Amino acid sequence: MRRRKLLVALAGLAVVVVAAWEILLSHRADRATPENLYRVTEGMNRSQVYSILGTPDGFATWRHVRIPDPYWNGDICTIRVQIDADGAVIDKGAEVHNQPNPFANLLARIKRQWHRWFP
Repeated sequence: MRRRKLLVALAGLAVVVVAAWEILLSHRADRATPENLYRVTEGMNRSQVYSILGTPDGFATWRHVRIPDPYWNGDICTIRVQIDADGAVIDKGAEVHNQPNPFANLLARIKRQWHRWFP
């Protein structure tokens, strides 16, 4: 009976350690930064933008344009790129996140990881 409790406790501890590792230490490099936004220029095609910013987190309608525009969420900002029907960038923008302390940054990272695991 004691051995079973010890094994259950160790298994629970292993799950907690793996989850903490995934959330805190092994997150992908944040590509949604103002520096990468400046690298995106008007006239670039979709594949060039994806090579700079990576795969987009989602698509949204932006500035009353009917075609879906990709967006990237990061720790610092959310980047939106407006792409025309031919696949060329016609506009770009960013919304800077104001996170007052490291705890809020940790909560935002946990929330984003949760949405990646359970879309």
